[in-house]
Amino acid sequence: MHYTIFNEEIDSFIKANSAGNNSVALAAIVNEHFGTSYSADQISCRRYRIGARSGIDTRLKKGDTRGFGSRFRPGDIPANKGKTWDEMGISEEARRNSLAHCFKKGHVPKNHRPVGSELIRADGYVWKKIAEPGVWKQKHILLWEEKNGKIPENMCLIFLDGDRSHISLDNLLLVSRKELRCLNNTWNNDRTADSQLTKANIGLRRLNTRITAIEKEGR
Repeated sequence: MHYTIFNEEIDSFIKANSAGNNSVALAAIVNEHFGTSYSADQISCRRYRIGARSGIDTRLKKGDTRGFGSRFRPGDIPANKGKTWDEMGISEEARRNSLAHCFKKGHVPKNHRPVGSELIRADGYVWKKIAEPGVWKQKHILLWEEKNGKIPENMCLIFLDGDRSHISLDNLLLVSRKELRCLNNTWNNDRTADSQLTKANIGLRRLNTRITAIEKEGR
């Protein structure tokens, strides 16, 4: 039977002895002193509630080998390798249950989607499956790259009218990352619900930027 009730005396004792002791060691100390049988988990929860910290840094550090003993290493052989169910003592019922839940050759999961499938993810973009297993790509990028080739580095596509479901070449424009940051700023009014107006605004801003650069070069 584990004790589940704490009192002020025990709490004070836990606080006084927490430093440098993990919950297993502290449980042993508390139980020996009070004649109780608290588990390490109970002590751990209690010390957390009353703010009694051990001060022990349990984070893994570079070069630590903690946990290595339970890991498989290259060349390790599983204990059940090559053994039959009889040798492992598996009952008939357990065998039937295991076989009933095994994937069979050619089995197709219920949530499998064939190549060409489309879905709208949480980001609002339409994604299209282009290969097995589970290779997806944004549909608007596929459309643009089919016509224009791979998107250059540090460039990205935007929807001129802001509607990610409106996938059309006329509604897509390639902009630089710098231009995208500018478009996303609250003070920038270039982006509108009218794709042609948005495109014109961006073109005008690009022209003004070029004019400014030429004027600086001429000074």
